[in-house]
Amino acid sequence: MHGILTVDDAGAAASARRFSLPPTHVDALVNPEVAEAFAPDGDDVERVMYGYSVFTCLPDGLSTPGSVGTGTVMRPATLDGYAREAGFAGSEILPIEGFAAFRFTRLLR
Repeated sequence: MHGILTVDDAGAAASARRFSLPPTHVDALVNPEVAEAFAPDGDDVERVMYGYSVFTCLPDGLSTPGSVGTGTVMRPATLDGYAREAGFAGSEILPIEGFAAFRFTRLLR
């Protein structure tokens, strides 16, 4: 698995696609486990991640030319779109539970 922390998520996925290892290798990302869609009454994890996003990750990302400004809170559909834009067939959430407040997503070839 590649660990990627970036302000250019689509570019990072494209790099992972370009430089990935043979087909037996799994390209996966770890990101905050937030709800699949925005809801104003989000849970505690959602609130904390939005705090990080608004005060740290989003301003940092927006200060970098070319950034799409995703921030910390990346919904599964957004990640799937970035994966497809990078040349992957899509993405799937892996059934790994209880890993703090994070989700594992596999990029499909």
